[in-house]
Amino acid sequence: MIYALELLGVAAFAASGVAASRAKRPDLVGAFILAFATALGGGVLRDAILGVPAQSFRDFHYFVAIVAGALVALSVPRIVQRLGALLRVADAIGLGLFNAAGML
Repeated sequence: MIYALELLGVAAFAASGVAASRAKRPDLVGAFILAFATALGGGVLRDAILGVPAQSFRDFHYFVAIVAGALVALSVPRIVQRLGALLRVADAIGLGLFNAAGML
């Protein structure tokens, strides 16, 4: 259950990163770089501080979740733009879930 929530949170953060980059109009590579940085940045930093290897680099499902979240955000930009407030709420929920998972 925690693993599935973590993957959903990663996808939501990837979509949020792409949505945030829409104002700067990056190319496809730039959008995916921002999606990866947004989705994995906090977890990798947390694991580095704790001194454990980052799970996201060893598990292929994280890559799939990031690509899926980024593709959703890229393919339906109007819907993502309308859901700006919802994305902020999803970011807050995702952050809370990641904090709880990190504490466990």
